Amino acid sequence: MDSLIEEKSKRLMQLCSSLSPQHLDHHRLVPGPLKFQAGVQRDDKRILLSNVADFLVTSNKKIKPFIDATATQKLSLPNIFPLSQLVSLEAHHFYQFNDIFRK
Repeated sequence: MDSLIEEKSKRLMQLCSSLSPQHLDHHRLVPGPLKFQAGVQRDDKRILLSNVADFLVTSNKKIKPFIDATATQKLSLPNIFPLSQLVSLEAHHFYQFNDIFRK
């Protein structure tokens, strides 16, 4: 692993440990690279995000959020129409989601 990535990885682990040391399961640190995907739906668009992680940190309990999201719930967002929040994502392989489940 690149020394800069290794330093950042160690720093991230320190931050995770300082936030919730009692919740981290240090026996389940999985070294990478790990490929994983997450499916999300935004309005009427379905998106599959493909990612690569240098390592995976697991927890035996749900970790508390970094911030209180309710503090910003009443703030209004500007209307950026016709811009899309997906504009910077590269589009690849247009498939129907149900295609992968057909026999």
